Amino acid sequence: MAESPEHQFLSDVFLSTISRFANSDLYSYRESRRKKFDFSCVLAESWEYALDGQTLWRHPEGVDKDLRTLLFASDAHIAAYIARDTTRHRSTFHEATQDFRSSNRREPLKKLHVFWIPADFDADSDNARRLIARQLEREVAESVLFNVVFGRLSPNGLRAFTYSISMPDVGLQVLYSIATEGFTNYSQMGARLRIGPRSIKEQVLRLQMSGLLLQPRSGTQDYCVSSAGRTLLRICAQIRALTQAGEWLSSEVIDILRMLEAPPSRRELELVQHGIRLNTPPTPRSTFMQLLLKVVDGGDEIDWGNSNFRKHEYELDSSYWM
Repeated sequence: MAESPEHQFLSDVFLSTISRFANSDLYSYRESRRKKFDFSCVLAESWEYALDGQTLWRHPEGVDKDLRTLLFASDAHIAAYIARDTTRHRSTFHEATQDFRSSNRREPLKKLHVFWIPADFDADSDNARRLIARQLEREVAESVLFNVVFGRLSPNGLRAFTYSISMPDVGLQVLYSIATEGFTNYSQMGARLRIGPRSIKEQVLRLQMSGLLLQPRSGTQDYCVSSAGRTLLRICAQIRALTQAGEWLSSEVIDILRMLEAPPSRRELELVQHGIRLNTPPTPRSTFMQLLLKVVDGGDEIDWGNSNFRKHEYELDSSYWM
């Protein structure tokens, strides 16, 4: 059966979005064999995430079959479903997912990411294509990249990290140290970084509250860096290169920082490079400035060439962590 222009366009936009943001160097991307799916790929941060996806446009009777194939015939970590937003599609989707929940097959639903497209979308309209491409790109970035690959890195978490009253340049050093050498205890880490154990404990708690560190549900101090923490370190490495070499950030990193409500500013970069420090309140407009300050003031103690970050064997098991 021939695919509609809308079907083909939406599948292509999904893959092109994942491919474009890979230019940020925050993860890698490769397409994989589609087999029975409309699109398939693998995204690799420190973990590899296989993704399978289906697109539905004209045939509402295909919703149940699509979902069963995505959820039970695929061992991918991420299942993406792009569907035309009609009452019939919504109803069929609701019935199918309710059936899965009532038959104790709800666990696979956790990997499902659904993208509803306005029913009147016409792929023959250039204006409609631009509008839907922007909508889908934003939703794919938020749902797949930020919520999965980037470990739920969020604007609130970034602001919590950047604004620290006491020893503001230490948090980045603590995060990097745990990412590369692991965590033993506050005293040993304090000796390693030449910082008092009390200050180390304060920074670890702040990093945990920001979502950049994970702590086991058992309450032990077996802290490890999260995907969000590793992603932030990779962003900071690019900001460090920016302050040293002056080459501006890629459009993909700029878009990611905008979604984190920290839009990059050349003026703020110039101020920091000239040693000017502004005492600004925590707002989206000042978050990039604060991130710059952390990288500049605390970055000399970090080996930015080492991006061999650790990962915990149970990191992807949410039941293991607080």
